[in-house]
Amino acid sequence: MNPGIQLYTVTEQLEADFDGTLCKLAQIGFREVELAGLGGKKPGELRNALESSGLTCRSGHLIQLWDPELDSCIDAAAELGLEYAVVPCAWKQNLNGVSPDPEGGPHAYAISVLNNLTLDDWKWNADLLNRAGEKVRAAGMQLAYHNHNYEFREVGGTCGFDEMLRLTDPQLVKLELDPGWASVAGVDSIDLLRKHSNRVRLLHLRDFAPGFVPTKRLSLAHAPTAASLGQGIVGFDRLFPAAIEAGVKAMFVEREPSRQNLELINDDIAWWFRQTSRA
Repeated sequence: MNPGIQLYTVTEQLEADFDGTLCKLAQIGFREVELAGLGGKKPGELRNALESSGLTCRSGHLIQLWDPELDSCIDAAAELGLEYAVVPCAWKQNLNGVSPDPEGGPHAYAISVLNNLTLDDWKWNADLLNRAGEKVRAAGMQLAYHNHNYEFREVGGTCGFDEMLRLTDPQLVKLELDPGWASVAGVDSIDLLRKHSNRVRLLHLRDFAPGFVPTKRLSLAHAPTAASLGQGIVGFDRLFPAAIEAGVKAMFVEREPSRQNLELINDDIAWWFRQTSRA
């Protein structure tokens, strides 16, 4: 398995120098990236930039279920030659009455939406996931859903995460498990991985420092402090081999965007190579 990184981690660096940042990631030791959108580029331009830097790409956060341009997003993913088209979050069917979370920071409106999803919203999302999964499969790819912490909030005697999995076709909708966000929700990621080993195909490597109070409400303004892999609360030293055993196909280092991330991810990739040398 090649060391991978979610490009959201270096958002600021890519905006300043797209091609140069890709080359730096390759120099650090990464061999694979996961897209966070197209970065303002056409699929052909993006593919050429990745090839020039020596990086490969099999997965991208390109699918928003409610986007009227869904079909063109799927076409772009196919043109890039992706294996996985990932849905980065759920959404709300009816936005009437939703107001921004005053503590939410720059993403206040989206945070309010995601923190107030109802059971009916999750049923609506599940239906959209199944329909998008059919289209993605017809284009030769696999759809996957990426979790945060709000999916585990109780709604109607269950939680959004469980309801979504119950109502979606396991062949059409796989999972990109984010153990960091699951831990923020107070959920054990190894239990999730083992329980849903038939669905988890991608994994985000994101760790958080201890000392926070678990919450199932999203608030990026008050998110736990990031930690280098293996130094936080997730337990990646146990999770990494468990993920390989469960058949996870790709893993991507991820941190919230920061100007320091090109330096910080050196620790993460060093941890990666220690893990793979033990495998």
